Amino acid sequence: PVNKKLSLLNIVEIYASSQLVNYASPGKLGVPAKAFLLKKIESVALTRSVPSLLSELFLDNIIMLSMLIGAAVLGGYLSVVVNMSKRYLFGNLTAVLILLVSSVLLGEILFLTFKNRNIPFLENFLSAVRISFQQRKYFTIASILTLAILLLSYFCDWLLLRSLGLIVSYSFVIMAFAFSTIVGFLSPLPGGVGVREVSNAYLFKIFYNAGEFAFFATFLRRVLDYLMVIILFLCVKVVRQKKWFVSHE
Repeated sequence: PVNKKLSLLNIVEIYASSQLVNYASPGKLGVPAKAFLLKKIESVALTRSVPSLLSELFLDNIIMLSMLIGAAVLGGYLSVVVNMSKRYLFGNLTAVLILLVSSVLLGEILFLTFKNRNIPFLENFLSAVRISFQQRKYFTIASILTLAILLLSYFCDWLLLRSLGLIVSYSFVIMAFAFSTIVGFLSPLPGGVGVREVSNAYLFKIFYNAGEFAFFATFLRRVLDYLMVIILFLCVKVVRQKKWFVSHE
């Protein structure tokens, strides 16, 4: 719905660049970086790209959370996940309630303030959100691909653990790595570094007394992710250079 003529090569370059920003910067600055690059390289307005990028984040985390719950239920780990969620995400219930109430009040104030004003940016943004929800075919395909990519990703984690000599069930790997990824996503630290490793190690420590193996596997996976993104970025540059030489022959 943003632009059906986007270049796949440009999208790969934008993705790789924003991931590098995400890994190196505090918070999740890779998202605004991706929006900025879409505007610079593909001339996509921020009011069009931001709703799409937010939908992407929502889709990733919802599917990951669903996989986490499914694996926890099938493996009998649900109570542990609930307890860890309370500790990591809802440790301070008062602060969470204050945040929710403040968000609702702020939303009402903004709505009443801008209700009768003609603001092109806000109107275009809301229009893009509506268009995104209307594209059911693309949303369904994206959901299926996201699920497939996550299953392959956790399979890679399972293989890394086996290479270290740790034999665990695939359902446990899905639960542990999905939980640590979500917790890392909520962390303000660059790429969730440290938070993902510790939360993953904690789960493996409880069930397999192998926290050190899990910590190293998570760290190794992070290094591999960095390398793959860098290689992907360099491949795009090489392809672009070859295309430039061919066009000038």
